[in-house]
Order: sequence, then C-alpha cells, then structure tokens
Amino acid sequence: MTQYCGTTAGARGVWWFDESSGNAADQTANARTLTNNNTVAFAAGNFNNAADFGTANTNKTFSRTDASGYTGGDASISVWVKIRTEPSDTTYEFFNVHESTNSSELRLDYVDTAGTKSIRVARTKRSVITDTATNNVTALGTTAWHHIVFTYNSTSGVGTAYLDGSALANTFTQTGAGTGGCNVTEIGGFADADCLIGSTYSASAYVDEVVFSSNVWSAADVSDIYNRVDPPIGCPAVTFIPQVMIF
Repeated sequence: MTQYCGTTAGARGVWWFDESSGNAADQTANARTLTNNNTVAFAAGNFNNAADFGTANTNKTFSRTDASGYTGGDASISVWVKIRTEPSDTTYEFFNVHESTNSSELRLDYVDTAGTKSIRVARTKRSVITDTATNNVTALGTTAWHHIVFTYNSTSGVGTAYLDGSALANTFTQTGAGTGGCNVTEIGGFADADCLIGSTYSASAYVDEVVFSSNVWSAADVSDIYNRVDPPIGCPAVTFIPQVMIF
C-alpha cells in the first residue's frame, strides 16, 4: 500500500512508473502526467514496475512541456535507478527541469569521462553560468538498485548530491536568475537549450519512483527515504508500509 502526505508536503510530482504501457501517472493531486516518448517499456522494478529505457537508449524519455510548477526556488529530486549498460564517455540524464520564470534549470546525471564514473548535479542560470558538483564514484554496475538525490537550497545556493542515503562530498553554490529559457520536465534524457525533448544524454537504465519536491530535504530526510522509514517525517503515523515517502 501507499502513504502519501499530499501536495501540502511539497511534492511537485511523484511518478511510480507502475504502469505496463503508455504514459506515467503523477501520484499527486497535481496530475502532472508524463508523456511516453518513443515507447519506453515497463519492467519489474525496485517497487512494483519501473520505467525500462533499454540497454542502448538513444531517444526514449518521459517528459512534460512545462516545469512541473518549478520557478527556480528550493527543490529536491529523488530517483531510484538500476543501470542496464554502463555509460562510456557519455552522460545519463536521470532528471532535468527547465523553467522560464527565473531562467534556470536543474540536472541530475551519471557521467563517464575516460572511464571515471561520477554522480553530477547542476544548476544553470541560462545564458549566464552553470555550476555543478561532480563526485567521483565506483561504477554503479548493472546488478543493483541505487538511490540518488539532488537537493537545492535557493537561499544559500547550495546544491548537494546523495548516493544510497549518504551525502557526497562535493557541493556547488549558485543563486540568482538567468535570462531567456523555456519550460520542460524530462526523465531519461536531456532537453537542450531550446527544450527539444530527448535531444541527448539518453539513459540506458531502469528508473523507479521519481519524486520532485519543492522542499529542501535534510540529510536525515534523505536517509529516511533510502531506508524506508515509516512514517516519514511530517506524515501521520500509520500501520502499513509506504511505497514512497514524500516531504
């Protein structure tokens, strides 16, 4: 069964990918359904089904032609991933959002550069600057599920990455707005500067339980999500086990 604390808890969108075909439903009252581009499949996931982008993805993504309510402020992004084919001198884009109110974008990536693997999170002030935090990691491999989180505090400007419940060492700091821009939300690929869906950085991976929040999760929050603490912070006590925890 499922525990969900409602949109007042800060969820912009929650996508379980429990479908067997077609688009991906948003589990919040926001009803931000993701469009299935180029027939992303579904397969057994970490929790029920998951999106299956295949072993050699070149154009499959889920997307929306809006920013899922994001306007450049605080954010947290949570994804569960299982790599199908390790990247080789390329980037797997797990989540990105572009917004035109303050002309910014957020990115959560898994990158290979000449054999060195890293988790990378980034905020771009469009037409101005991109700040990233790149953390070298052991290859995620193709046999295990991993939990990756990106939190961004718009007051301090600090962006932090987490892997499997623990914060990674390198962060970035960026505040302010850019110029220009467009609006798109995409999972499994990267929308370019013109918000062209699935234009590059296609991920060959399974992706499960994506949460996009307007709150800045603490390290304790992230640990609770990873460890499936029941009940999650801010939710009433319940007697059943949650599928996803939203802050």
